[in-house]
Amino acid sequence: MDKFGQYVKFITHEGKRDELAQNLLQVAENMHMVEGCNLYVINLSTEDENTLWVTEIWSNKEAHQASLSLEGSKEYIAASLPLIKQVDKVELKPLGGFGLN
Repeated sequence: MDKFGQYVKFITHEGKRDELAQNLLQVAENMHMVEGCNLYVINLSTEDENTLWVTEIWSNKEAHQASLSLEGSKEYIAASLPLIKQVDKVELKPLGGFGLN
């Protein structure tokens, strides 16, 4: 299995987390149409009101990269950038588990 996964931590500017969460939830609604996306989950931090996490699993890293160049993706990225203060990523190699095909 050559799947690609990542946890992406977004720290927003003060009070902008909910707006970013709504943007990302809109993205998530369309992920079923994106080739290679197996999982795309938006998570709010319970410890910091300006932090949210995105959990992603892709068929491979190339599928993830290709998704960033889609027309809809470019629009959401452009709309979200002013809300974001910092982004941290942890790349993963999924091995298996419940819910992972």
